[in-house]
Amino acid sequence: MSPTPPPASVSDSLTLTGAILAVSLIAVRIYVGKANLAKRAVLADSCASEFKSLNTRLFMLNNANAGLNEELTKIGNEVATILQRHIAEKSWPYNPIAPNIEPQVDRRTAEIVRRIVQGMSVSPKIVQQATNGTSGAGSEKK
Repeated sequence: MSPTPPPASVSDSLTLTGAILAVSLIAVRIYVGKANLAKRAVLADSCASEFKSLNTRLFMLNNANAGLNEELTKIGNEVATILQRHIAEKSWPYNPIAPNIEPQVDRRTAEIVRRIVQGMSVSPKIVQQATNGTSGAGSEKK
């Protein structure tokens, strides 16, 4: 004797329950994905602001600063802390640095070192460029 098939109403209710569950899971995944994306966007904006602030501090340094080495060390430590935090929060898009960034870093470093060594005063235009993330004429906004 073969087992009797379940009544159609049980089969239909299981199908309906499965469909509702599947739609619910998809909706939850979409919501969580959008929430994570929004969080990462806010953190990325925060990261950019933090680095702009450090950039401005670098432009304010000059050779006349009594604690120049200490200030540079402090800024370096802050960079490492910011980077570690944003990597942990998954808001840092690079692994660990942007590809092909070395030429830009070399130019910026040379410019900052030149300013420090020459003891150049910082004009409001330079502070504005540092705050906007540009390095002068012909550079791209970051």
